Amino acid sequence: MKNNIVILFLFAFLGVYGQKSKTYKVEYQLNYRPDTTQIKKIKSELFTLFINDSISRFISNQKLIKDSIAFKARFDKNLALELIANQDKLPKSDFKFDIYKINNSQISVYENIFFDNYFYTEEIENINNWIIKKDTTIIDNFKCQKATLSFGGRNYEAWFTEEIPIKGGPYKFSNLPGLILKIQDLKEDYIFSTINIQLYNENIVLPNNNDFTKISKIEFLKASKDRLKDLQKKVKHKIILSKKSKSYLNNRYKSFNNPIEFVAEN
Repeated sequence: MKNNIVILFLFAFLGVYGQKSKTYKVEYQLNYRPDTTQIKKIKSELFTLFINDSISRFISNQKLIKDSIAFKARFDKNLALELIANQDKLPKSDFKFDIYKINNSQISVYENIFFDNYFYTEEIENINNWIIKKDTTIIDNFKCQKATLSFGGRNYEAWFTEEIPIKGGPYKFSNLPGLILKIQDLKEDYIFSTINIQLYNENIVLPNNNDFTKISKIEFLKASKDRLKDLQKKVKHKIILSKKSKSYLNNRYKSFNNPIEFVAEN
């Protein structure tokens, strides 16, 4: 974690202490193992948590860029067709989800799976059943306390600090007495570390649920996992994929077999 987190947070938080709720932008770095057959291969990706007292959004930085490009493509048919046919030209991310936590009680997860938009919901209390430990440590000059959790087929340990009274964290993790600065599963397949905190001057806007189809969590994760299988069958338009794009998509499907969350299928 970078040392500027202290300065940025003190400037952002202490400068507005006592005022109405502010929105913060918390950046995390994720180091992860995508492929169980290559355990020495570690990838890294940046994510951003936008958070205030009532709502938060967690998303990959690469997806943010890709979504911006996709928005432009909505008004440019030629650009849209070019991007679909040449997937290798788009920003790369193994994480397509967009996660919203609402009033610290409900989580909604959104994703575009090819031409279909889906979402599902979960209750935060069913996810964040933390056990807070007495162990403490110092992370980048903040006193942190340990908490443990079992979720999604993994056992986690987290370090949170009450010196930053934001009840949030990366992915679906939240509801501790302070901001989660670091969290990892015990196999160290997924390690999130905070690298930056600052004020965010824009509103967090929820997606319009009318633009998405609500499905079960199991259906959602299965559809997301299988997004690259039988690619030609899923494309609804007559688009010829380049050989490079086909190779890229097939390799991505085969090499990402260690998802952050496992759900048993009935």
